[in-house]
Amino acid sequence: MSIRKKNNWISFSENLRRIGFKSYAAYLDSDLWRKKKAAYRASKRPQKCLCCGDPNYQLHHTTYDRLGREWLKDLIPLCSECHETFHKLLKEDDSLNLSDTKLILDGVRKYRKRKK
Repeated sequence: MSIRKKNNWISFSENLRRIGFKSYAAYLDSDLWRKKKAAYRASKRPQKCLCCGDPNYQLHHTTYDRLGREWLKDLIPLCSECHETFHKLLKEDDSLNLSDTKLILDGVRKYRKRKK
């Protein structure tokens, strides 16, 4: 794991503790996250996967800096396949981080096209 990714993981873990959660899974199962998802769905933000256009999507964090108090622009919609591919590409390349979201999304789109 690169130093950059390690430092972000420490920050992520600290943010989880700060908002009172022991794990990311616990946060994603919380009323706090359910309310944020509802606010996103009620907003004028994109309502389909940014890579493939699938209307069934999950919200992906582009930053964990405001975990628990996310701005809607911190979240992007990705279908489960594109979301999984996003994290796969992120994990495979130590030089990439969440701040490289646009670059990784391009990689997801290219990966999806090759797969077809």
